[in-house]
Amino acid sequence: MQKLADALRTAEEARFISKEQREQLSAHFQAAGLFPPSDGAALAGFADSLSAPRDGDPVAATEESEAPRFIRGFHDVLITIGIVVLLAGLGAVVPPFVMIVPVIVLAEILVKRQRLALPAFVLTIAATLYIPHLLAPLLGISVPGSSPILTFALLMAGLGAFYWRYRVPVALAVMILAAGGLAFFSLLAAMGQHYETGLAANGLIVSLIAFVFALGLFAVALWFDMRDPSRVTRRSDVAFWLHLGAAPALLYSTFLLMAALDGAGLSLVDFIQNRPAAALAPIVVMMLVGVVIDRRAFVTSGLLSLGIAIAVLMQNSQIEVSSTAALAAIAVGVIVLSLGVGWQGLRRLVVPLFPAGLRRRVPAAG
Repeated sequence: MQKLADALRTAEEARFISKEQREQLSAHFQAAGLFPPSDGAALAGFADSLSAPRDGDPVAATEESEAPRFIRGFHDVLITIGIVVLLAGLGAVVPPFVMIVPVIVLAEILVKRQRLALPAFVLTIAATLYIPHLLAPLLGISVPGSSPILTFALLMAGLGAFYWRYRVPVALAVMILAAGGLAFFSLLAAMGQHYETGLAANGLIVSLIAFVFALGLFAVALWFDMRDPSRVTRRSDVAFWLHLGAAPALLYSTFLLMAALDGAGLSLVDFIQNRPAAALAPIVVMMLVGVVIDRRAFVTSGLLSLGIAIAVLMQNSQIEVSSTAALAAIAVGVIVLSLGVGWQGLRRLVVPLFPAGLRRRVPAAG
């Protein structure tokens, strides 16, 4: 099917699809028998298998469902190393508010023209760091970051312009997260509350507001996800980064709310240490949510809390071990590896238990 292969290459040259997408489609069509097998794919033996073209060894779509577009070759890695070294050197000799200039120049060349994925990510992170330093002096603010409201507002405006120009998914995701932070701190200010003092004086109200806003961020991430259940567009990339921010926000705002409802005046860390069994409940629920929507961020977001809770439970049960921390780390490692290896099998067990309407909106289970 040479015409189909030529059509895919033409689509890549026209930038309708990336090289990575063309290779994945080629592998899929070859596995379906639409392309003739490559010469290397027919070779047997370990040494010969290393010589087989990568296109001849398709990757299962279920394992690729959460792969943000990062690297299309070592060329991206080499360019990214150059970016990091250059910006680190410039940052040592020029003021922070000037650093946005080389970031924009590099973005014009490497993102706007060459569409390099990993450099685009690194330059977006750099823009996130330097935008407040550029805009704050223009507004007469001498210390960027001194006001959460102003910081989030500057980030939202700056990253909005960055996304409009370069269309980098992580820029849109961070802009949305900044909008959530701006709305949260603005509401607290309107209520006459400061986050830290308000959490101490009115813990239930502040933690409830934080929980509602975290739920809102999660809902926005789900909206992007459910518009692309097959995860073939940039909406999936935006959702990936949103979940990375929303998952820990949702988990730790849940801890804050549970601590406030507990009534013992415990801080977040004290709650996890003094109520380990209760702290495990939202972690397990988050992991279940991650399995259903096929987002591993909901597993990784609670690993530290999971380790602390397991260690405290071991201490409370008076298990005779020389190092509770080491045993807790082993337990967390086993749990994570079990979830990672058995992820798709677990999804095949769990997802069919939910209504058909929900199943249609999440990635297929296996």
